[in-house]
Amino acid sequence: AAPRALLLAALVGCCRASVLGVARQRYACKSFDPTRPIDAAAVRTLVEAAHAAPSSFNVQPWNCVLVTSEAARDKLAGGMLAANQQRVREAPLVAVFASDIRSCNRAAATVALATAAGAPAAFTSKLPFYVSLFSSGYRLGFIRWPMWLAKSLAM
Repeated sequence: AAPRALLLAALVGCCRASVLGVARQRYACKSFDPTRPIDAAAVRTLVEAAHAAPSSFNVQPWNCVLVTSEAARDKLAGGMLAANQQRVREAPLVAVFASDIRSCNRAAATVALATAAGAPAAFTSKLPFYVSLFSSGYRLGFIRWPMWLAKSLAM
């Protein structure tokens, strides 16, 4: 058991260092070369990463739209702060993320995914309640404020 624990500890340490390394290397691009083509494989990898991003109950309350059309980017730039307007116009690809603030509406899809993955019925039958309870759009209005207060105090 000791070698197994050491291997697990080494893997956790390696993953932690890897994630931290990536976070430290990130930067905000302030200008773009509109003539430079975007690598399609890189875009597919980024879209795959967005789809795989974790969320509570795997509800994934977001949608991502990739905007490449110059006309669409120009319209999008009109709704941006002045500093970002030029960046949106110059970038050959803009990813727009939209959040679903009523993510509890996705409970049925979450149940379907869990069922398809082989989750037991005892678990999937309770999912709509828990997703509604803990998601951003509490259907159970009478507990909305107590839950907000509990979350606030816990943090």
